[in-house]
Amino acid sequence: MTGAELIHALPAFVDLLSLVLLAGTASSLAFVLPPGDITGTERIRPSLFRWTLFAIFLSWIAAPFVLVQKTLEMSAQGMSELHTLILTMLSGTHYGLVWSLWIGTLAVLGVMAWNYNRAKRIWPFIVSICVGILVLAWIHSASGHAADGGDFTFKQCIDGLHILSGSVWLGALSVFILAVAPKLPGTPEGEASFVILLQRLSRLALVAFILVLGSGLYNLEQHIGSLAMLWQRLYGETLTLKLALVAGMLIPAAVTRFYALPRLRHKGNLRLEDRDGGRASVTATGPGRAHLLHQVKRLLLLESSIGILVVCLVALLTHEMPPV
Repeated sequence: MTGAELIHALPAFVDLLSLVLLAGTASSLAFVLPPGDITGTERIRPSLFRWTLFAIFLSWIAAPFVLVQKTLEMSAQGMSELHTLILTMLSGTHYGLVWSLWIGTLAVLGVMAWNYNRAKRIWPFIVSICVGILVLAWIHSASGHAADGGDFTFKQCIDGLHILSGSVWLGALSVFILAVAPKLPGTPEGEASFVILLQRLSRLALVAFILVLGSGLYNLEQHIGSLAMLWQRLYGETLTLKLALVAGMLIPAAVTRFYALPRLRHKGNLRLEDRDGGRASVTATGPGRAHLLHQVKRLLLLESSIGILVVCLVALLTHEMPPV
């Protein structure tokens, strides 16, 4: 793997990273931190909104570079006729239609973000982001190898599910580290809120992983054919490394879910109290929470860091042809 190949994969990496962040903010807003849920967490939502804007911005930046790369790859011609080739790509190819849908989806998401920032109506914004993520996951699948047999085939739908569930898993985890945990106060109430939100994140990540595993096994059978192919071509070698890293993500995830989180609940002696018209407020008591919280944050950071490496490899795979 050369430096030129890494640079060539950079637009795809930025594109995938934006999808991961968007999936993370959408799933966090909808399932980890729904509106009107836990008192003392209101200041997290503006942080999630800013990360959503950043993800949309990244996707806008990546889009033209991805279009240029795809045009040059499909035409097998040089840069001298690039303008004409791009116009032909946009007006007369399947990818041109998919790319236009990508830009249209980003425009709609931008308008909904502007509307939320003006009117502060959270549920229309959450719904629009969730629908946008579904569309963007389909777009990634429709522009990849899974769409060779046509749109909306079972193979492409499973590939889209794989992209979506993987983005939710890593995205929710990354957004929790970047936008949720830093905004929680270092008080007993803030620590208890951290544990409750972490439980929700853990359940969401478990569902996402199950979908990743099932769809990934199907994709492996479709694109590889036999296990021997994993060591015989560059695509297989890159995929093998990706699978190894995904397995590596499971280690800190398992430690967090089955060891650290139960101990946090036990040491925190968590209890819920209804206040302020039924909204949930949390308190916590018990020694040893600070050290455990620090351990959990390090485990989450390790899992997320490995996940970013997985995204790098996925970006490289987008430019490789599978054996099957």
